[in-house]
Amino acid sequence: EHDLYGLMAVPNDNQTGDGLVAAMAANTCAYGNSMAYIRRFANGKAYALDFYTSELWQVELDSQGVPQFSLNGELVPSADVLHWPGMSLGGYWGIPTLLAGADALMMQV
Repeated sequence: EHDLYGLMAVPNDNQTGDGLVAAMAANTCAYGNSMAYIRRFANGKAYALDFYTSELWQVELDSQGVPQFSLNGELVPSADVLHWPGMSLGGYWGIPTLLAGADALMMQV
């Protein structure tokens, strides 16, 4: 069993599991990505999933192509980020689903 599985029912003090999934899904559609900060105890066990909107996150690839995430300018280890990318050519920063859908509809006209 993955250590995040148990957090999906009550991910943090402010959201239900349904609320977290809905927020992440809506954020992926509107902004192209969703990220939650995986909070851990000193022993490494996850105890919370904190959702933050995409505009607070930045992601860059290092020289080896590994994503480096930061939240409000503070580096967050990749292992501590639950990332739901939208459609993407690069794999780390998705494009908004709503924007992609609008472009596809415009091609139909």
